Amino acid sequence: MTILPDTIDPQTVPHGRGLTFKGDMDKQTCAHVAERFSFIEVRSVAFDLSVKHISKDCWQLKGAISSTIKQSCVVTGEPVQQVIKGDIYERFVSNFQENDEIDVQDSSVEPMENGLIPIKEAVIQFIGVEADPYPRKENAPDTHEFGPKIEPENPFSKLRQLKK
Repeated sequence: MTILPDTIDPQTVPHGRGLTFKGDMDKQTCAHVAERFSFIEVRSVAFDLSVKHISKDCWQLKGAISSTIKQSCVVTGEPVQQVIKGDIYERFVSNFQENDEIDVQDSSVEPMENGLIPIKEAVIQFIGVEADPYPRKENAPDTHEFGPKIEPENPFSKLRQLKK
């Protein structure tokens, strides 16, 4: 099992082969992800990633991520489990402002942070983006009222009370 580093120095990425990372996130990082995105729990995050130097000042992060999360149903507040599986593809550019070879306006292009590739942050953001923004428990009602039901007052009921 490989530990996913927070960042990678792009100068340590071997030309041609690149670097690979395959394993599971530790429980502490899973707890951090759950807190950051207000999930009830992040049970697991498995990753199979590669980082390669693809052009001048540009490195590619590519691979697969699988995660099991638990969120609160937006209607009932009950726990809802979701399995997230997908492919990640990001490019990190060191000279973001001066790069002519890469379209830095592309949504898959990110600047490096202090000259480093933020690999763990990329995985965490992937989970946050892929998580259902409105998780609903199966068979949840269309609406749910919290607290006592308050009947709207009829404006004429006040007049009736004044006449008495």
